[in-house]
Amino acid sequence: MRITLITGVFPPEPVVTAQTSAQIAEELVRRGHSVHVLAPQPNRPKGKLFNKYKRKLFFTSMTSHGYALTHCFGTFSANSTMISRLAENLSFGITSGLRLLCCQRPDVVYSNSWPIFATGIVAGVARLRGVPLVISVQDVYPESLGSQNRIGKQNWLYWLLRACDRLISRSAEQLIVISPRFQQIYETDRCVLTENIHVVQNWGSDSMYSWDTTAAMALRQELGIPKNAFVTVYAGNIGFASNAEMLVDVFAKLNERSQIYLVIAGDGSRLGACQAQVKINHLGRVLIHSPWKTEETGPVLQMADVLLLPTKGRQSLNSIPSKLIAYFLSGRPVIGAVLPESDTGIAILESGAGWVVDPDSVDLIAEAIVAASELSTERLSQMGSAGRKYALQNHMRESNLARVIHIVEQAARPRSREGRESRGSDFVPVSKQNGYGIDVDLRIVRANHSHLDSIVRIHLAAFEGFFLESLGKRFLRELYRGFLVEPSGVCLVAIDRENVVGFVAGTTQPEGFFRILLRSRWLEFLCAGAASLTMHPLRVGKKFLSALSYQGKRPVDVPNAALLSSIGVAPSRKGSGIGKILISAFCEKAYASGAYTVYLTTDRDKNDAVNQFYLSNGFKLHSSFLKERKRWMNLYIYSLYDAQPSNHGFK
Repeated sequence: MRITLITGVFPPEPVVTAQTSAQIAEELVRRGHSVHVLAPQPNRPKGKLFNKYKRKLFFTSMTSHGYALTHCFGTFSANSTMISRLAENLSFGITSGLRLLCCQRPDVVYSNSWPIFATGIVAGVARLRGVPLVISVQDVYPESLGSQNRIGKQNWLYWLLRACDRLISRSAEQLIVISPRFQQIYETDRCVLTENIHVVQNWGSDSMYSWDTTAAMALRQELGIPKNAFVTVYAGNIGFASNAEMLVDVFAKLNERSQIYLVIAGDGSRLGACQAQVKINHLGRVLIHSPWKTEETGPVLQMADVLLLPTKGRQSLNSIPSKLIAYFLSGRPVIGAVLPESDTGIAILESGAGWVVDPDSVDLIAEAIVAASELSTERLSQMGSAGRKYALQNHMRESNLARVIHIVEQAARPRSREGRESRGSDFVPVSKQNGYGIDVDLRIVRANHSHLDSIVRIHLAAFEGFFLESLGKRFLRELYRGFLVEPSGVCLVAIDRENVVGFVAGTTQPEGFFRILLRSRWLEFLCAGAASLTMHPLRVGKKFLSALSYQGKRPVDVPNAALLSSIGVAPSRKGSGIGKILISAFCEKAYASGAYTVYLTTDRDKNDAVNQFYLSNGFKLHSSFLKERKRWMNLYIYSLYDAQPSNHGFK
């Protein structure tokens, strides 16, 4: 199997997620796959090219672990401003996307790249080449930018980025997120199918945090810290998002506490600002340890009595600092300046590893440090051990790496024919004994993304010459995708011997459904209809606007109504009774949701067979109306309240 792995950070950069990506590549090779890694030229955390590397568009080498590694050109972000980060993100997205476009076609792409721009370009290339894509989500954007006050939620750019992230996440074959909270965001706000989202927490390497109290005490002595001092440590990237500068303000409040020290260990775009602030405030007990060597990881963390984890505003709701795993594994208690409902806050509180305080309160963080300094060494040790135990149970390579590999391998395998995923309560067999008197053997199942092409094919055959056909296959595909992803959408398919032979689609909330669908998927509809609009702008344009503005309004005298929007049966199976079964299944879904009636509209003229079909299946003609010039429509009603459809087991 040929696998391309695209990552925003990769060794030798000293970032936890860089090590994670390398372990994924190594494990894939160990399992016999051909792996090609695309990564930026190493430059973090200072934003300067590492020694022994050259600025080339592409530079490919074969690693000792057996995978090909291509460093792609990109700009660097030494100061971590919005403009420099955007340029870095976009430039790497362009070069990695170009490389993916031109290389030998992989069987699957695994992307752990920077969000929205770089990932979006990769998603576009993967879709163009028809390659399954697995996306790993480490931070939720643009929410993360909003929580850092870099962009307001009312800003048009915020909503554009959010729409782009929705489009990108839906394009993925599988989505890997690092917490249940992230899963909820992508289910409810991005409308990604639940079965396509997997929660796999980040992991660390316990070997980096071996107990070496001698080295830790030696580092304390090297920094000039007295033996009886209470030492707090911040260790990691000193960038804008880390909010490490706030710790300097905290220690300005603790100027009278002569036994409490702070060590800020690391590097990054805000290191200079931290150093200047320490100097201005004459804080002799705030020490900067930079650069931080990889081999010092254990001693840096273990020389602490307490580790500090600051964040900014609501940022903790949209990201999980990778340093949290390192903190836990070091066996030291943690003071997290995070929201208690965040994943980081929950982990600290559930594990019993430390304290959670308001992220924007200098006073509360200072009080927590003082409280920690007054605890016994034994109590601090117990809290540190609790955090380490939690990390060993939840954040180890052995379990989490295997899950990622499995997801990537499954995404690469071609799907069997339609219905392969239909199992358990999602389907019911319908046979000669089902009460319908129909000589067929089928399953009625909830539709999913693998059924979309078959649904569109049946629609085009069943509605030849009708309204939506002129908008093209891509538009129809996006329309039916909407019935899959929106909560009030209902889309069922009839499957016979693994083939889709019919479908029914509608919604239990007609007015809200189409409004939400248009607001959340306008970009997809526009892209899908672009080809048809370009070829026939006058003929198609009016229909396109009419389709996008459709509101699904029910008749005012029809309460609690569900809309049956579309039903179709494969031409080879017409007359077999499948349509009747699909209508019954849809009505039972509507009844279970609390609807009293089901309504639908269809052409009145030159449509006798369809009108007779609905009448013969219990629908009653409610009224006729003129939809557009010379196009009369019939409105049919089916009363669920009176009929109370029997429960045939449709779920």
